[in-house]
Amino acid sequence: MVETDELFSMLAQERFVEVLYFASLATQVSDSAENQLAFGLSCCAVIQPIADYLRNRDGEHSREPGFCIPRTTKMVANGYLHLESAVKRSNSLETPSIVHSFCDSVRNDLIVYAFEDHPIGIQNEFPFSYPVAAWGAVAIIDRLGVPAKSDHYRDFYPYQFSVKFVEERLKDGLP
Repeated sequence: MVETDELFSMLAQERFVEVLYFASLATQVSDSAENQLAFGLSCCAVIQPIADYLRNRDGEHSREPGFCIPRTTKMVANGYLHLESAVKRSNSLETPSIVHSFCDSVRNDLIVYAFEDHPIGIQNEFPFSYPVAAWGAVAIIDRLGVPAKSDHYRDFYPYQFSVKFVEERLKDGLP
């Protein structure tokens, strides 16, 4: 079994696919806020290839695109739910400083993903759309004290809406 500190160490090294696997096991053994946080961040991180593709398509410099993830992936919505669960489990939860840079990259990828045109009318099992899940994850990453290299996104209505959306959902507590 992988310890929680090791999960965050792997995230700092951008080994998020491994964290997906080990965090899924860890949450079954100990459903702690920290394990949920690692699971949620790794779920959100898998959109990196989408964001890279979109940046490349738009002529912006980015990392080399990797494997392809469809825009309708459920990973962002599930990532949001794990992040929400982490905060519900511990109001004093903070993101370990070792993953701040990683989290800032994930936040930027979530913003790129959220601004992409998503097909209208996609049915999903979540009580929110994929872009709302992405903005909600951004709001939670901010709430967890991750410094942003650029905070221009905080002026956008979708972000402001999502901050309120997250607060309303957090009032409900754990299921």
